[in-house]
Amino acid sequence: MPFIPVILWTDALIYLLLALIALFVWYVRGRPHLVAPWRRVAQSKSGMVAATVLAAYLMAGLLAQEGISTRVFNENAQGAMGEIPFTQAYPEVWVVEDAQFTRARGILNEFESSAPTATLTVCDRCGEQNPGNFELCWQCGEALS
Repeated sequence: MPFIPVILWTDALIYLLLALIALFVWYVRGRPHLVAPWRRVAQSKSGMVAATVLAAYLMAGLLAQEGISTRVFNENAQGAMGEIPFTQAYPEVWVVEDAQFTRARGILNEFESSAPTATLTVCDRCGEQNPGNFELCWQCGEALS
C-alpha cells in the first residue's frame, strides 16, 4: 500500500502562521525603529502579566510577603479592551527595585510551577475518594472520618 501524505487545512494554517512569524522577525531585524519597542519589552521590569486584576494582586501579595516591593499597573485598563489591544490592557506586576527582580521572578516561577497539594479522604462505606475538606462523601452521603 503506497504512502500518501495528507496535509489538513489546520496544519496548513499553522505552517502559514509560522512562516509569517519568521517573515515578520526577518523584516523587523533590519529596521531599528521596529527593534526598539521589542527591546523595551524585553528589558522591562514587569515581573508578570496577569489575565485578571485578582491574579495580579495575588502575585503582588505573594511578593510582598517575601519583602519585595511591587506596583500593579493597568488595573483599570480592562474596561478599554476593544479600544486598545487586549495585551496592553492586562494588569502587570512590576518590581520597584531592580536588584530584587531576579529574586521576584524566581518566586513567581516557583509558585506557578508548584502543584496544588490536596489531601484525599477515602469513604469507609463506598471507597470513594473525597477532597480533604468534605465532611460527607459526595457519592453515598456517609460521614467521613
